[in-house]
Amino acid sequence: MTAPLPDPPAGVHLATRSDRIREAGWVFRSLLWERIFTRRSTSGQRIFSLAIVLIPLGTLWYIGWRDGIRGLIIAALVLLAVLALCAGLLRRQQRGTQTRVYVLDDHTATLTMTSNGDYWTIAGHNRSRKAPGAGERLQDQLLPTVSVAADRADVGVRLTAAAPKLADRYAHKLPGLLMIGPAVPYGIQMYRPSLTQRRAISVDELQ
Repeated sequence: MTAPLPDPPAGVHLATRSDRIREAGWVFRSLLWERIFTRRSTSGQRIFSLAIVLIPLGTLWYIGWRDGIRGLIIAALVLLAVLALCAGLLRRQQRGTQTRVYVLDDHTATLTMTSNGDYWTIAGHNRSRKAPGAGERLQDQLLPTVSVAADRADVGVRLTAAAPKLADRYAHKLPGLLMIGPAVPYGIQMYRPSLTQRRAISVDELQ
């Protein structure tokens, strides 16, 4: 049975439609601009974003050069169809999972969580470019609630930290969080075992 995700604490609310639209803008800005052209990005983030931009554009340019405008239009339609298919497959894969997007009350940062089986996943974390520190404020307000609720529900918590600095920050705010190894396509996989799992680990260490 899937454990329900926690309700938002004071100062945080669940995303409305306008919050989701605003967050989508932040995601596209981050993927297509900040991760490519700013110094805050890791090499993995920059390579991933460059691939997202250059591979489709390069493919379309080559087909247009080789086959002319008709080939370019057909290739663009095929690309859109593939994207729609991927979105549909992703939505089907997420059936049976609960998803919540938590938002600071000043609408400057979001954190997305999903619940599936024996663990919760922190699946996304975004903020407004005009609000430095908003993401950390949201973590400070939300993650203690997540920690307590996860222990109460006896579920683990998974996430991928984009950089070692972020991994250290998460580990500090979610006691018991462990670094598992490198993530694909970039980042660090982390996991906070459930209360039962942590007790089992403690018993094994004593033996």
